[in-house]
Amino acid sequence: MFTSSVKFKLRTIVVGSLCAVVLIGQGLAIHSTRASSLNALSGSVSKGRLVGHSSKAKSGTEPLVFEFLHSILTIPQPAPVDLAPVPPVADSVAPPAPEPPPAPEPEPEPEPDDGLRVHVKSEGPHNLEDWARQVLRSLAKGAGKPEDEVVTEGHIEALVTFAYCEGGGIKGHLGQYNPLNTKRRDSDLRGQKAGGGASVNFPTLDHGVEAAVRTIEQNHYNRLLAALLDPGADAACFFNALGSPHGTKGNCNWSENDAGHRSTYLQFLKRVQRNYEHYAHETLRG
Repeated sequence: MFTSSVKFKLRTIVVGSLCAVVLIGQGLAIHSTRASSLNALSGSVSKGRLVGHSSKAKSGTEPLVFEFLHSILTIPQPAPVDLAPVPPVADSVAPPAPEPPPAPEPEPEPEPDDGLRVHVKSEGPHNLEDWARQVLRSLAKGAGKPEDEVVTEGHIEALVTFAYCEGGGIKGHLGQYNPLNTKRRDSDLRGQKAGGGASVNFPTLDHGVEAAVRTIEQNHYNRLLAALLDPGADAACFFNALGSPHGTKGNCNWSENDAGHRSTYLQFLKRVQRNYEHYAHETLRG
């Protein structure tokens, strides 16, 4: 039989071990077989004997008690968990909303049936370059040619120079919207005599452009029309044609002095080319 001191030690060990299990194992489920083993051990110790050992065991059995307690009180370590990285979950993105159908393009306004080939939308003021561009657009439309073959830099320079030399409707001269001083008075052009018939005033830029186009398209000026419809002709070609009416059958001078002033036009053309902005942006009287 164990002595009273051994019994006391065993009780102390058991009680301490139980307390340790409670403190360390909070929140862990202790297997029921371990609990039964502890209860059996507690009962055996209180009666002064161990399971599987005689009550006559000697004091040399104390190491067996500690070995047994260690075996039943040791908490098994969990198996290692494979902590492989978890692939990120793709964000749930809603599909883009379908784009609204494009708004229908507004239908172009019909051109007024007034006999004019080109209509300028802006109210002005307008300058010589505006007038020259619209004349060339109208000539291209009348000849059925692409605008980019007719509205060229050389052709614009030719008409700006020509109009500046004629002087109609610029720098205080008579001839509203009539830079070439044409005297056409077709009823649909609504032209009014100016200065006792020396020139004609037109009510809008559109009417003045149409008057210039109809004048250039006359048979006895077809050499000028040919130069302005030729994409390879520059401003000098135009003035060579202007000053050489007799080289084209049926043609005549633009005015009584034009044939003798070809060099004057060509010299003035150089001035326009050197200071284009000044001459091309001369405001038309309107």
